[in-house]
Amino acid sequence: MALISLNDQLDNIVEALAPRIEIQWEPRDNSGAVLFHFERFDRRISDWYVNSRTWMGTLNASIGDIVVDTYTYTDPLTGDSKTVSGAEVMAIVKAVTDKRWTLSLPPEPSPQ
Repeated sequence: MALISLNDQLDNIVEALAPRIEIQWEPRDNSGAVLFHFERFDRRISDWYVNSRTWMGTLNASIGDIVVDTYTYTDPLTGDSKTVSGAEVMAIVKAVTDKRWTLSLPPEPSPQ
């Protein structure tokens, strides 16, 4: 989330968010692009009521550029700041994809 403006007195915040992120991965050579579809969210702080939501545009990044960088985020459970490599992010996305695919398959028939 990228803060655009904040007004605590009016219980209002405006942020640039990417509610849709598209990964265009080429598995043969790990190349491709990630498309971040940004929108401007104008909302109340207290209850997340969205006053307006406006399309801002798409930011493109190559997978090669993403995996060589590092990323810092706040752990939602502990509040601690953590830093991970782009390669770790890619590995996690692949692991989540594999697991969701496996879970979507019908169960194996049990042996008789």
